[in-house]
Amino acid sequence: MREDLINNVVAKANNVLPGLYTTLELYCRTRYNFSVLEALISNPQLIVNVLVEMYSNMDVARFIIRELLVKPIAAASRTRIRVDELVNLLFENPDEFKKTMETLIDPA
Repeated sequence: MREDLINNVVAKANNVLPGLYTTLELYCRTRYNFSVLEALISNPQLIVNVLVEMYSNMDVARFIIRELLVKPIAAASRTRIRVDELVNLLFENPDEFKKTMETLIDPA
């Protein structure tokens, strides 16, 4: 994954919800041996499950995914796909979300 993208996501996440990205990263690394962004790309349903497990609320999970992860990636990739469309895709079709995110992160 591109280092500049990771740095951008982490910086924006820390501005929006200070400390939450670090907490989520630590939780994912210790429990699943994945970084948050690796999991979002390779196994997006895992991030949903982790957040629901942590917060017991799907709306909170959706908000965190939107604001902490998808929004900064969409901004960095300069995609024309709306953030809400990407978030809905994650919840409705995780496999298609995965393909879309791979394209946004590494447009080749």
